[in-house]
Amino acid sequence: MESYSKKLELLEELIGDLLIHKVTGSTLTQALIRLEEGYPREMPRSGASMNQIRSVVRTFFSWTVETGRVPRNPAADLRLAKVINLPTPPISENELSLLFDAIRREDSFLARRDEALFAFYAFSGVRRNEALALRIDDLDLSEKRVWYSKTKTTGGEYRAIPSKLKLILAEYLIHRAARKEHSRSPFLFPGRNFSRPLSARDVHLRFEHWKKVAILQPKLTLHSFRAGFANRLYRVTKDAVLVSNAMGHKSLSSINRYISLKEDSIRSAMEKAFG
Repeated sequence: MESYSKKLELLEELIGDLLIHKVTGSTLTQALIRLEEGYPREMPRSGASMNQIRSVVRTFFSWTVETGRVPRNPAADLRLAKVINLPTPPISENELSLLFDAIRREDSFLARRDEALFAFYAFSGVRRNEALALRIDDLDLSEKRVWYSKTKTTGGEYRAIPSKLKLILAEYLIHRAARKEHSRSPFLFPGRNFSRPLSARDVHLRFEHWKKVAILQPKLTLHSFRAGFANRLYRVTKDAVLVSNAMGHKSLSSINRYISLKEDSIRSAMEKAFG
């Protein structure tokens, strides 16, 4: 419901003070173009994100017609775009080494924060916003686990983290505690306003910065950390169910976005099982 409301609020900002019964199909089209271009943060939206917005707009205006608030539906001709979901390019182990080497060469608190955040993505497979929502109290480093109070698929759960990530987080917490303004924030990764977490836009910009410094391939995105985590874990375990659970998927089919169950692998498993 919160996501639904936010999308309508963005539409309202673009339409302005125009009365709802005066909204036309042309009005909606112009607003959707601006949203696709990236309004309000000038970060272009994907086809899948735009389809979500179109669905919200269609549902809202269908409701306004059904309840008699408007005589006609200006969103009646809106159609969802065909979206080809290309595989997310995974970040490789070598690229991770280049990235973290570049970050460690800079002696600053922001570099220590970025190292901890990107390590979180790389070594836990967590979704971008799940990491940003984390609070200090969610960490249980002694047990090497993290509590996610609200995830995409559950109301809350503990997930394990490896020793490597535990050490990086412990070092970051020492630097964080030494900064008075950060130490007062409940969030693990505070934003410019310390009462709020770091924004998705700020994380995107920091990753773009470090990609250039480390000379990484431009097509890598923040989601590449999650794809790299899945690839690496599957390569070691050959267990798609385990990888899916580690990533917090609701459906096993979701793992197909990240790993490829090749015919040779399936044939090899069948030979071992049945001779």
